[in-house]
Amino acid sequence: MGVVRTDKWLTLYLKQWLAKRNGIEKYKLQQQTIIYPLAERFQTEDIQGFHHYLNHLGLFSADTNIESTLETFFNKNWWYIVQDQFERLKKKWGGPDIPIYLFPVEAKHPIITVDLGKKMGLTLPKLIILFIDGLIKEDDVRALVTHEYHHACRLSNTEETEETIPLVESMLMEGLAELAVNEEVGKHALAGWTSYYDDTWQDTWFERWLKPHLFLKGRDNHYLYLYGASTLGIPKWLGYYWGYLVVQTINTKYPATTKEWLGRSSSEILKMYATTMEGSKWN
Repeated sequence: MGVVRTDKWLTLYLKQWLAKRNGIEKYKLQQQTIIYPLAERFQTEDIQGFHHYLNHLGLFSADTNIESTLETFFNKNWWYIVQDQFERLKKKWGGPDIPIYLFPVEAKHPIITVDLGKKMGLTLPKLIILFIDGLIKEDDVRALVTHEYHHACRLSNTEETEETIPLVESMLMEGLAELAVNEEVGKHALAGWTSYYDDTWQDTWFERWLKPHLFLKGRDNHYLYLYGASTLGIPKWLGYYWGYLVVQTINTKYPATTKEWLGRSSSEILKMYATTMEGSKWN
């Protein structure tokens, strides 16, 4: 499987987009050429809701002229880079053979442009969607592919679903994915949130916000703790940071490969962390 030829989708989209007269026509065109084909893969009939969901995640707005962006995509040969990284990791990790969809990211998306380095991904057990800015570095693209494909491998191993996954697994999964980025691409390609609280971390954050909800099931119930919520006093990127803190702490003392980490359950990882932190307040 690997990379789907969304270059053809986008070329057709742009050709017709340039002839559209208003925002409504452009919005409907985006639905026809991009949203409907993806909706079939997601097995959803709620086209409007699905369209809004993808725009929220980072899909470029229908009002955006992607002509220069698409030209950059071709010049950078992003589809080849993504496919190359995917094939290498699939062979190395023995991971699933799934489709990957690549699209330009919305340049005005505040979280993606400021916190995530102008790239974003969505991974489900049977597909990956990537949103990137055409001008980011090759290592950043390879890091994104590594992070998201690691999610696919982890989900394949744990057999968790959006409904059954506990918060602790959601957090550790993010941390493990960045541990894989460090191994495959390098420390320079790590997400900014991996070091967000290196100098300011407070154990009370774990005690108050995360510990009571470690086994809360359902990805929809995790967002407050993963991303934080300023209105509730939950620190930004709290769950993401804690997930990386745990696995990085263990890996420093007991180094392991990504493939070895993929075989460890969340409960096993917690026990390893407790052993590593023996004598501390956490333990």
